[in-house]
Amino acid sequence: GVTLIMLSIYLFYAIYRFFRSGEEVRLRSRWMLVFSGARNAYEGVRARVFGKPRKHVHAQQQYGAKTALGIGAIHGIGAETGTQVLLITTAVGASSQAAGVVALLAFIVGLLISNTVITVVSTVTVVSSSRRQWIYVAAGGIAAVFSLVVGVLFLAQASDLLPDLDSLISWIGGPD
Repeated sequence: GVTLIMLSIYLFYAIYRFFRSGEEVRLRSRWMLVFSGARNAYEGVRARVFGKPRKHVHAQQQYGAKTALGIGAIHGIGAETGTQVLLITTAVGASSQAAGVVALLAFIVGLLISNTVITVVSTVTVVSSSRRQWIYVAAGGIAAVFSLVVGVLFLAQASDLLPDLDSLISWIGGPD
């Protein structure tokens, strides 16, 4: 809940800066914000402990080729660990080894399809983002409101007010 609220604050601030000074809106994930905050906190503590003035440096906000390759390799090596295979087959209620293999293959195919779609959409939007800044602003506004509402509901322990996603995807199958 807290990270969702932090994300919404960041997005509202980015939209405010867009309207105030025309700065580009950068949509970042909540975990990128957490890592950035941790890095800034570490630098602040280090500056206080060693008494050196803190340098104001903007960390690179986009991954380079080496970083992307490293992250991809790490995810590729650990993609289907034994625990994940067991979890997937248990979640779908596979009663035989063949059913478990089918479930795992369906998961892998779905993962490949979704990653391909996300890559294509990301590439298209990044290439044309300078011409379509308003799309980023609108998407950021929707994400900010959604993140704020869901984050507050989680913190207020009122997540039962959120829609039951199980009922929407129950047609996929699995244990009842």
